[in-house]
Amino acid sequence: MRMVRTGFRSDGITGTLYNDQEEPIAVTLEHSYDGEAKLPAGPYTCKRGMHTLHHHPVAFETFEVMDVPGHTGILFHVANWQRDLDGCIGLGRTVIQSEVGTMITDSNFTFTKFMYDLDGIDTFLFTVEDGVTV
Repeated sequence: MRMVRTGFRSDGITGTLYNDQEEPIAVTLEHSYDGEAKLPAGPYTCKRGMHTLHHHPVAFETFEVMDVPGHTGILFHVANWQRDLDGCIGLGRTVIQSEVGTMITDSNFTFTKFMYDLDGIDTFLFTVEDGVTV
């Protein structure tokens, strides 16, 4: 699986997630820390597990990006705005840029489909690329 970042804004970093057949399966949103993400570009392994979030204390199943330099708990999860994320990757269907900021749509549906498509898979290889800013 591969994520290519293409939008580096103060209100969120956006990109596209591709499956192993190079088909786009989701748009992505990450929290922007002065135009930078907590997750550096590079190769990673993602591992399935149960996790909680500060704003969502009920455990849910997702994938964690492992061995991120200086960080733990970088997860794939539901999010619409960068304020919903703290280094994690939100999955959605489309990106909307508006006067109130960058957001992604249909995150619940997209995340559920992502987990359904990975049913029976406990780990996968994941590459993060910083693409051309658009």
